[in-house]
Amino acid sequence: RGEISIDKLVRNPSNGNFVDNLGTSDPKFAAGQEVIFRLTVKNVSSVNLSTVDVFDFLPAELEYVSGPDGATYDSKNRELKFVVKDLAANASRDFEVKAKVVGADKLPSDRSTVCVVNTGEARIAENTDKDNSQLCIERPITPSLPKTGPAEWMLVLTGSGAAGFAGLKLLRRSQKIG
Repeated sequence: RGEISIDKLVRNPSNGNFVDNLGTSDPKFAAGQEVIFRLTVKNVSSVNLSTVDVFDFLPAELEYVSGPDGATYDSKNRELKFVVKDLAANASRDFEVKAKVVGADKLPSDRSTVCVVNTGEARIAENTDKDNSQLCIERPITPSLPKTGPAEWMLVLTGSGAAGFAGLKLLRRSQKIG
């Protein structure tokens, strides 16, 4: 009887290490940034497996970029599927899935940080295994700043010029007196 397991990891954007999850206190992804996932499919039984169906379900905040050779992506269901052939007893194989964070305009506008879960699943006739990876996306906040500088620049310029002229006159007058 076959038995399968899957381990889903996400690549930390600051140091490149693969981890199970990235929470709110960990480094965050930004709009348009590439996200790399690693799926490790392992045959945890003592029999060889001829085929393992592997699925990766992307959340709405991520767009599919690429996956293993022969993978197909269904954009309607946001589902990536590929087949692992001839997985020997107690053997494992790693696969990478690349995605991209959607643009800032497609992220929820009511929150500055959005955490999403990506699910990987491995299926054989005898059983199914799933694993999740969480990551957080930081939405850029662009506050509207007030205008800087004088609103009436001509008035300020004229006033500064007049004050400078008066200062020169007073300087000349003080030199004539002394």
